[in-house]
Amino acid sequence: MPELELHDSLVEEGLRCLLHTILFVRSPGSVRPQDSHCALLAPLTYAKCGVPDVDTTVNNAIIAFQRSLISVSPTNFRGTIVISFFETRPTKSFLGWMKNTEKVYFERWKIPIIINTDALPAEGGDTYSYEWHRIRESGRNDIKRAMVRILEVNSNN
Repeated sequence: MPELELHDSLVEEGLRCLLHTILFVRSPGSVRPQDSHCALLAPLTYAKCGVPDVDTTVNNAIIAFQRSLISVSPTNFRGTIVISFFETRPTKSFLGWMKNTEKVYFERWKIPIIINTDALPAEGGDTYSYEWHRIRESGRNDIKRAMVRILEVNSNN
């Protein structure tokens, strides 16, 4: 995936959107899609699998991602979130005494992100409205492009 640049206020919603999109298009078998409407990136909507465990896993991945960020400047951080699909296979061990399993990866998504933590101007003024609109529009466009990329890659498989 191409690198995204998001304001820190949009990171959680943006990642939730992308991760759920990947999981939805890769879900084995039939699922009951559940529309999820973005609040900050509105009018963006994405499909979720509708499984509570998936929501929990996505939320935990976002928390782990936020803890792993590396500072690249006083107001910018960089990180990559990876979602992997794999099978476990038994492996033979020395003299057959121990049985192990190995993960065989068949698909891996890497989403590199730069997070901008610049403070917004004081709320209520024209500058605040303009800057907030610019940040939201830019973030929404980046997320939409990434969603299209996910759908394109999945349709080619």
